[in-house]
Amino acid sequence: MLLHFKLYMHEPNGVAAATLRELTAVLGVCTSWKDLNDVTVLNKLVALSGTLRSLERCSSIVGDDDVATSTSAATLAAFQAWLEEGMQVPVGQGKFNVEQMGDHGNGLRARVDLPQGVSIMSIPATLLLTSSSLPRALAHLRQDPLCRQFPTVSLALRVLHEALTPSSFFAPYVAVLPRQMHLPLQYTVADFAALASSASAYASAIQLFYNALRQYLYLHRHFHQQPTIFRHESFSLTNYFWALSVALTRQNNVPTPDDPSALALIPGWD
Repeated sequence: MLLHFKLYMHEPNGVAAATLRELTAVLGVCTSWKDLNDVTVLNKLVALSGTLRSLERCSSIVGDDDVATSTSAATLAAFQAWLEEGMQVPVGQGKFNVEQMGDHGNGLRARVDLPQGVSIMSIPATLLLTSSSLPRALAHLRQDPLCRQFPTVSLALRVLHEALTPSSFFAPYVAVLPRQMHLPLQYTVADFAALASSASAYASAIQLFYNALRQYLYLHRHFHQQPTIFRHESFSLTNYFWALSVALTRQNNVPTPDDPSALALIPGWD
């Protein structure tokens, strides 16, 4: 089952646009993530973020399902076939099946007993989804200060581009990625409050949330000012937070001579 995304065919929802303006205004008076130590400011940003993501639901990659219910057997089989073809595994000689693992999401199950030290898989470079291979329409961002400082942002944009391109080579892989993740980007007021007793965990959570919001607003403004492969409604807060969550939870350092800070998603490995 390939992904199909319902996108708005008209101007952005007026309420969503107003919410985005309010979110921009509140974040605009913050000088650093430490301003979110003020619970009033944090709660306001969390509420506005949640409201905006709810308003974006019909143009969202995320939808309402989690990975356990949204990944069909056919989708898993398509990914396994794509992965084995990319690994050049002869038909019927694969060592694992891609299956649902209950609450753990999707995973690999060995088909046969595997002796210690045996190689299970070898992922070729052609299957890596990397931060250094942005599509041509986004190639200029390689020199953007944000993307140069945070290659995770470049990787997230690459993930989002592939997810919004039905004909993408990586479509079978994108189709098995989880749609729901529980990171500070998706936290509620109660989630942040639950971390308040741990100063380090709380600080890390609000810093990640703050940085992700600033990244989105920066990129949203950038794409609004310049022609881009992202339609206005497809580069939503929900979609960017999803792509960023995928990158944050699955990225690997895969340096190259041309890009020593390159990051990559490794299908099958994750």
